[in-house]
Amino acid sequence: MTATSQTTAAEAPNAPRFALLIVFLTVFIDLLGFGIVLPVMPRQAEPYLNAVGASPLAAGGVIGLLFSVFSLMQFIFSPILGRLSDRYGRRPLLILSLLGSVVFYALYGFAVSLPATQARLALGLMLASRIGAGIAGASVGTAAAVIADCTTPQRRARGMALIGIAFGAGFTLGPLIAFFGLAMFDQRPWGVGALASLLSLAALLLAVFVFRETRVPGRKAAKDFFSWSRTLAVLGMPAVGSLILTYFLAIFAFANFEATLARFTQFGASHRLLSGLGSGRLGVCLREPIGLSPDFPVG
Repeated sequence: MTATSQTTAAEAPNAPRFALLIVFLTVFIDLLGFGIVLPVMPRQAEPYLNAVGASPLAAGGVIGLLFSVFSLMQFIFSPILGRLSDRYGRRPLLILSLLGSVVFYALYGFAVSLPATQARLALGLMLASRIGAGIAGASVGTAAAVIADCTTPQRRARGMALIGIAFGAGFTLGPLIAFFGLAMFDQRPWGVGALASLLSLAALLLAVFVFRETRVPGRKAAKDFFSWSRTLAVLGMPAVGSLILTYFLAIFAFANFEATLARFTQFGASHRLLSGLGSGRLGVCLREPIGLSPDFPVG
């Protein structure tokens, strides 16, 4: 056993109290805010797209861009923020990420409150807010590093499962909250961004006043922010590579579902409910309100 591993094993049990709970709540609240915006964003963008005379194909492309750019920023910046947390500490990076979420969700609320006469500005600000929120939301790697700091190797898998639980809970409850507040959001479109921003603010306050640094002093940080060789080596592992591919395909299918559901249910009698329950299994529910055939392949 190396000196580094001995230090890790020794420090993990003495990590700041409640650190795992704080990380769970931080990721959960951040994903809750994201889940609130997700089901209503296509409809909020549509009036502006109509105002600029976008064709249905172009409108679909813009809505797809608003969805995908968030995840693209997470993909690019997650390893960068993780490496920065190795050098400067977990707490500063988590606080900075949550502060970014507060700012950019508020920017989204401002963008969708602009009149249709400022459609181009509104769409530009919506795109900027999605880019910024994606960068700020790339803190999952930092959260995973906190869990690695606070757990022994034997309990690390259980700790990492907290991130998956936080993701699932945030994506499930976020659209439900959006459903219950959809009447308010129709009349006050800024309400979506404001609510997501307030939730991120709650997580920020939690990180500022409760969370304590967990990085083990003296641990060396990697010099490079991203390594293609290590990435390819991991993907080349038979068990791990196939698991990553399966997970990618599942998330890819889910993202397509989320991006189209709000528009797909727009003209149904129960469109508010269906949009709010976007993360659920809606194969049966979609048929009756929209008048689809019982043999229509949905879900």
